[in-house]
Amino acid sequence: MLFLKIKNNMQKILLIFISIGIISVSNAQVKKDSAILDNNFRFKDGLYLNFEQVKENSPIPPGNIIAQGDKTTIEFWKTLFDNEAIAYIDSNGQKQFVFSDDAFGFSYKGKLYIHLNNSFAQIPVLGAIFHFTIAYNVQDPYYFYHSFDPYYVDDGYNSHIEVSQYIIDFQTGQIYEYNIKTIDQIFSRDKNLYEKWSNLSRRKKKKLIFVYLQEFKKNNAVKIKKRRQGKPSSA
Repeated sequence: MLFLKIKNNMQKILLIFISIGIISVSNAQVKKDSAILDNNFRFKDGLYLNFEQVKENSPIPPGNIIAQGDKTTIEFWKTLFDNEAIAYIDSNGQKQFVFSDDAFGFSYKGKLYIHLNNSFAQIPVLGAIFHFTIAYNVQDPYYFYHSFDPYYVDDGYNSHIEVSQYIIDFQTGQIYEYNIKTIDQIFSRDKNLYEKWSNLSRRKKKKLIFVYLQEFKKNNAVKIKKRRQGKPSSA
């Protein structure tokens, strides 16, 4: 009986060590396959249908996109969104479609681009908060333009460029205008930072907003997976 008890105890101890070993290997693999999301992070190239795919770094690979053109050029990706819908092959080998206006954007040479209101912008500031600037060519019949050219003909549909700044909350994927109100809302999740931020005057906040944005990113660093580029499916 004593021998059986010792044997059973040894088996239990062995199982515990095996379990610890498996957990350790698993944790090491997670660390190896993940990286801090900062401004130097390189995304997998491809089409990102939504922000969840951005968070997983798991786009539709270029080879799975059904479209003509040189997929190694950025012109291909920008003209791809000129179509009303984009066709692609999913992970199950099935042909799917997504409306261009519904797709988040794409990554080219590791850089992430967002498609918003028929315009594109690279997202240079990454982390717990994404920050980017986008320029729109706005056509407005009420926009006043005065020309000193005697041959200028007013077609009644003038255009001008508008530049807007946005942020994306990595936690929720929501896109907000880059202003004090939305920054207040997001900073409230960081108690210590929010306390310092709240004590600033509005003028100081406008002046130091980017400094505090960097501090928030540092305090709330996020990791995402470094996935291998998927093999293209046959169309």
